[in-house]
Amino acid sequence: MKGKFELNHTNNGRLETLIINEISKQETKNKVLLGSAYCVNIGHCAYLGTRHCNNFLSRVKYYFLDEEAINLKDYRKMEPNGICVEFYSDKK
Repeated sequence: MKGKFELNHTNNGRLETLIINEISKQETKNKVLLGSAYCVNIGHCAYLGTRHCNNFLSRVKYYFLDEEAINLKDYRKMEPNGICVEFYSDKK
């Protein structure tokens, strides 16, 4: 079963909930990659997205947990529960 991540944030002083849906590796081929992050949890990864991707909150729609990421094994030596998350938007 695919997951979803709910992110609460403020927009013009109003609290909003953004739902980011998990997709499969196959589904990523039909999406636009916004960026990826190595982090301790998906909330931390989403925070990094807001810091390093223009208009991240208005663009992000999907995420993929990449268990085969190139440096994930090395990252887990420092952070045993670390993950790699890729964030995507729809193609226009």
